[in-house]
Amino acid sequence: MDQQSCHFCSKKPLYTCPQCNVQYCSSECYKSPSHQACSEKFYKNLVEENLKATNSGEDSKKKMVEILKRVHDNENIEGTGVDEDLLDSDDDEDIAERLKNVNLDDSDTVWANLTESEKQEFLELIKSGKTEELIPPWEPWWDSKSLIKDVTNPESKAVAPFMESCPPILSCPPLSQIMKNTPADCVPFNILNVLTSYIWTVRLFNGDHQESCVDATEAILTLSPVLSAEANFSSGEIAVNAPMIEAQNHSYLAENQEFHDTVKKDLRIILEGPSSEFKNYFVMSSLSDLHSLFTSCKKSLKPKKERSHTGLFSSSILNFNQEIVKNHTNVESVSKCIKKIKFYLSYVQEYYYKFVLD
Repeated sequence: MDQQSCHFCSKKPLYTCPQCNVQYCSSECYKSPSHQACSEKFYKNLVEENLKATNSGEDSKKKMVEILKRVHDNENIEGTGVDEDLLDSDDDEDIAERLKNVNLDDSDTVWANLTESEKQEFLELIKSGKTEELIPPWEPWWDSKSLIKDVTNPESKAVAPFMESCPPILSCPPLSQIMKNTPADCVPFNILNVLTSYIWTVRLFNGDHQESCVDATEAILTLSPVLSAEANFSSGEIAVNAPMIEAQNHSYLAENQEFHDTVKKDLRIILEGPSSEFKNYFVMSSLSDLHSLFTSCKKSLKPKKERSHTGLFSSSILNFNQEIVKNHTNVESVSKCIKKIKFYLSYVQEYYYKFVLD
């Protein structure tokens, strides 16, 4: 097979594995059994980072209980053929009881509280590349579009319950109050590039981007040349497609066409806003969420002591314990991004009409 073909099939290669440098055409080929050594490293790293990032609050405990229950249910259903509705109702209570006093920040403790069959099923799902089956589905906050009006007072303004599920908007002055010159024509296209990178990352992290602020920031900066290289765009189409193309050059960011289409759909929803009255609200919320993410990341960028031992969980997946390389994320670059996001928040307040998708 020549170098112009995918290493695993006869199609034209689009990407290169950063681990072994073989060329491949899709995420399906990336997960090929013959490429298992590289793909397992990637998925096992994601699982460990997810465990490390999880805090010990009630929401986190509920999420972990759900993950363990899915592991348990998968084993019972596939191993015995028993219908899910007939599973013992005590299973949920057993898992919840085991996690009752567990510190979920400590992945070793979590691992120690798994049964042997759960550990085995957990590792098998990782090897198969089906880790998404363990993660509860996440509903994007921008899907909240309902508006409620006070029917007793027809002249009252709409009360927007969707605001409760949106990231709080950072207060910034309108652009006319901080600069006299007319902003460059590239600004709305640059914001589209940033928004696409944000949506891609938030979906990739299943809504847990704030909990993994440094890795999420690295992902966004990798996807967006506007933030990482001060690039400018003159076309909405090119600005939106740029992060999607760049994602395929990084195994931890690459996704299939369905994911591409979902991100584009999300972008349109965010640009349309929840209503004509709040048309720019979702864009403002997205940029504010980015500002919060970058601010948290900046605070987290401090030297950390190396762990002096290998724990139970880490030793179980020792060969797969690799961190995402930080090529863009440092205090200086993140500080610049924070300032740029503030500028965009000011811009959107007065120039939202300039946002057009090709």
